[in-house]
Amino acid sequence: MMPCHDPILLRDNALMTVIRTILAVLITLTGAACATKSIEERATRDLRLSIRHLNRGTQFYNKGCFTKAARHFQEAHERFAAADNLAGTADSLNSLANAYYRLNDMESAALVYDEALELYNLLDNSESRVRVLTNKSAALASAGRLSEAENTLNEADKLAASEDLLLSLRLKARAILRLKSDDVKGSKQLLSKAIQVIPYSDAQQYASAHYTMGYLLLTEQQPGKAIKFLNKALESDRRAGNYFGIGQDIEALGDCHMLMDQHTRATTEFKRSIKIYALLNNNEKVQQVSSKLIESASRADIQAQTTLNWVARWMAGQREANICR
Repeated sequence: MMPCHDPILLRDNALMTVIRTILAVLITLTGAACATKSIEERATRDLRLSIRHLNRGTQFYNKGCFTKAARHFQEAHERFAAADNLAGTADSLNSLANAYYRLNDMESAALVYDEALELYNLLDNSESRVRVLTNKSAALASAGRLSEAENTLNEADKLAASEDLLLSLRLKARAILRLKSDDVKGSKQLLSKAIQVIPYSDAQQYASAHYTMGYLLLTEQQPGKAIKFLNKALESDRRAGNYFGIGQDIEALGDCHMLMDQHTRATTEFKRSIKIYALLNNNEKVQQVSSKLIESASRADIQAQTTLNWVARWMAGQREANICR
C-alpha cells in the first residue's frame, strides 16, 4: 500500500492527475460490476421464486387442491409480470385458467386463457397456443357456449394441422363438445381414438380419457362396460398422485355399482371417495357424495355415520394431515 503523503506524487501534479483518473475509472468499473452482480443476483432470486410458485401451484393442482393452486399460480403470474418475463407470465396464466376451470369458474377460465394466448402469439409458441385454445374450448363447452367452443377448437385444429400437435388433447376436447351437443356416438368414437394415441406413460391424460369414456358409458346406463374404463382411470390417477381424480374415479365406480343394485360395494366406494373430497376440502363434492352414500348404506343396511363424522370433522378443519398445505 502506498503511503498517504508520498512526496513524489505530491510534487508531480501531472502524474497525480493521471492516477486520479485511473482510480476514478477503476472505482466506476468496480461499482458497475458490483451493481450488475447485485441486479443479477436479485433477478436470479426473483426468477427462482417465480418458478417455485409455479411449481408449487402445479403440485397442488395435480393433487386436486385447486384453490391453493390458484393462489400460487396468481403469485407466479404477478412475479413474472413484474419482470416482464413473457414466457413465465404466459405459462402462469394458462395454469391459473386451468385452476379456474377445475373450480367451475368457466367464465374466468375463458378470459384468462385469452390473456395467455395473447402472449403465446407474441412468442410464436405454436404448441402452447394449441394447448390454450383446446383448453379454452373445453371451458366454453362446459359453460354451454357450444358455438364459441367449436370455433375455438377449429382454430386449434387449423393451427396444429401441419405438425399434428397435441392430437389426444384435441380429440378429447372434441369428444366433450360432441357429448355436450348430445352426439353420444360421435363422442365415443373420438374418445376411442384419443385412448389409442395417448401413451400409458402420460398418466394424467390416460386417466382423463378413460374416466370420460367410463362416465359416458355410465350415462348410457352401461355400468358394466363403464367399470373397465374407470378402473384404468383409477390406476393411472394413482400413478399420477391425482387425489381429486382418484376421488372422481371411485365415486363413478360407486355410481356404477349403485345402478347395478350392488349397494354394499357402492357404499364402500362412496365412503372412500367422500373421504378424499373432505381431505381436499371440496365442499361441493362432499355434498354430492353424501346423499348417495346415505342412500346406498341404507339399502345395504350398513352404517355410514362413522365416515360422515370424520368428514364433518375434516371439513371443519379438525384434521392431522393437511393435504393442501
